[in-house]
This record gives sequence, structure tokens and C-alpha cells, in this order.
Amino acid sequence: MRVSVVLCTYNGERFLDAQLDSLLAQTRLPDEVIASDDASSDGTWTRLQAFAERARGLGMAVELHRNQANVGYVRNFEAALGRASGDVVFLCDQDDVWNPAKIERMAARFADDPGLGLLHTDARLVDAEGRHTGVDLLRALEVTPGDLAMEHAGRAFDLLMRRNLVTGATVAIRGNCWAACCPCRRDGCTTSGLPSPPPPR
Repeated sequence: MRVSVVLCTYNGERFLDAQLDSLLAQTRLPDEVIASDDASSDGTWTRLQAFAERARGLGMAVELHRNQANVGYVRNFEAALGRASGDVVFLCDQDDVWNPAKIERMAARFADDPGLGLLHTDARLVDAEGRHTGVDLLRALEVTPGDLAMEHAGRAFDLLMRRNLVTGATVAIRGNCWAACCPCRRDGCTTSGLPSPPPPR
């Protein structure tokens, strides 16, 4: 099973190194990292270039892309996801730090269940210095034991029609699911080919 990590950045110099180090410390390294920078004005791009050299030395494929102008995180992620080739694709925020076994454990779930399309986790919420705040993500979102029971019983769709408890930074998705729901994955378009967002209301 080929694993891709899609990382989007914007002026993330302060936090980025810790996240990049956590990717390199995974017990199951990704096969591919797609990093798309949204026209950062700080040292983010230099850090991505240094990471790419280290990651390639470990056998990972790394593709770096730099937007000429800022397009916003939604369009940046959409275009970056369209470049990923993995059977399973992990979304990655620039200011997180991953548990060393994250990829290994989540990839194993996909391998064990061919019908699994999307998997998400809880997360420890930390402050700007990386200290745990004492609250985890699902608790902060007021997710109930009943909500989790619905998910584990295979009724996640019903639950998600009522409320959202899935955040992008905790998600891995099967590559063919993304291809089915996003024309960019099928057509190979880039940010410049994306339609303009609707006007604000």
C-alpha cells in the first residue's frame, strides 16, 4: 500500500520544523510527500527544501510546489491533493506534531478493511509551545459516547449529516475516494486551473 502525505504551508516557519521532524520519525515512513506552499514570505520555503533533501535520503519521493500568489488554504489543499498518488492519503497541517506510530497504525486499518474510505483520529490540543492543554479534540468538540458508538457501528454518514466531528489534520482517505469526489484528482488540474471561489455573501 502506497502512502502519501499532503502538507500545505503558509508562513509556518515558527512551527514547521517540529512537524517535519515528526514525519521523518514515523515508524512507517510515507512513500510520498506533497508539500504546497501558499506564497509564504518567511523562511518556510527554505525549511521545506531542507526537509525534501533529508526525506529523499530516506527513500521518500518529495514534490514541492510554491504558489506564485496566495490562494487560500482550501484551494491550496485541493490542488495539492490532486498531485498525490498514494493508495492512502494523509492530510497534514504545518503546526502539528504527529505521534510516531500514526501512519503505521492508520495504514494498517486501511489494509485490514478494503471497504474503509476515510479514517480520522482524536488529537491532543497543545499551546504555542507544544504543551498539552489538558483537553483533547473530540472532548473540545463535545463528541459524545453515543456519537462514537454510531461511528464504530458503521453509521458515520448518518452522524456526519447531523454534525461534523472530523477535522482535516486528523484524516487519512483512500486515494480512489478522493479521485471520485474531486475533479482535480481525475483531471490533474493545478491551482491556476481551479474555478474562482463564489463571491462572499
